[in-house]
Amino acid sequence: MFKNKSYHFLLIEDNDGDYYLISDYLKEKLPEHSLTRYSRFSDFKENELNVKYDAILLDLNLPDNKGNDLVTKICHLFAEIPIIVLTGEVFEEFALHAISLGASDYLIKDNLNPDILYKSIIYSIERKANLQLLKKSQQLYYDLFEFNPQPTWVYDLETLRFLDVNEKAINHYGYSKEEFLNMTIKDIRPKEDIPIMEASLKDFKAEKKLEGKRIFTHLKQNGSEIQVKIDSKIITYMNRRAAIIVATDITEEIEHQQIIEKQNEELKNITWIQSHLVRAPVAKILSIVKETTWHELNGEERNFLFKGLNDSATELDGITRQIIGKSEAILQL
Repeated sequence: MFKNKSYHFLLIEDNDGDYYLISDYLKEKLPEHSLTRYSRFSDFKENELNVKYDAILLDLNLPDNKGNDLVTKICHLFAEIPIIVLTGEVFEEFALHAISLGASDYLIKDNLNPDILYKSIIYSIERKANLQLLKKSQQLYYDLFEFNPQPTWVYDLETLRFLDVNEKAINHYGYSKEEFLNMTIKDIRPKEDIPIMEASLKDFKAEKKLEGKRIFTHLKQNGSEIQVKIDSKIITYMNRRAAIIVATDITEEIEHQQIIEKQNEELKNITWIQSHLVRAPVAKILSIVKETTWHELNGEERNFLFKGLNDSATELDGITRQIIGKSEAILQL
């Protein structure tokens, strides 16, 4: 697969003999390739920096630059391209230093052969590609973490200490990042909730399915309590078994729901009043009006009926005022 692929290499080498040798090695192992050569660091043109090389082979001792300074500059100019350092000298300490500066590999020219060069190039290309994927993945994690609109944090599953928090968590809870990183997740929970938290955490660490709505009470820095809905996932963070948490504050939502429930309860009371208490005086009034022949009544009977109408009307007026009062109270919730 690799041998049939077309590659474009850059060789920075001032020695003609080494250039021809490396060129022959490449032709033997990677026939479908092109090779650009420079003999000096100063030969680079600005437009060369835009060329997409698959790998760079760098001689450590050029006429106008060498050693650490050369490796540093090339790695800076071609940060996304694997760089293989070539040298005629064996310095293990410098070889490690070159890798730390950004080089992908370090080869001794006297030990070089087609197989060694081929393996180094292929491994370096694949390693660099994997590192770039990892870097993109880490950047994506950072963006999702830092720009999450909800408070988000990572904590160590063993020590329960906060390992990282996003800006939203800092602003919402009132702790500084330094304060967070010196706390555990127990510090944002009421003391009476700790046993429940520990029981839930035990199941979570065992990766058991967590039941329920996952709504908990959290404490802000000022001591106020909030109700939060927790979404959590176990991850590996800096070689530690950890958990990433997204906390959605639903305090206002719960309070709003409680108001609605209270309103509904009051509406039920009003309905009961209308269906039971209102009907009695209304039925009494209707009965008096319907069953009475006024011209046949004497004065005492008329007075008795008028008193009944007045009492029923007064009762009905009181019930109406009670309904109006309850309705106004509902509007103020």
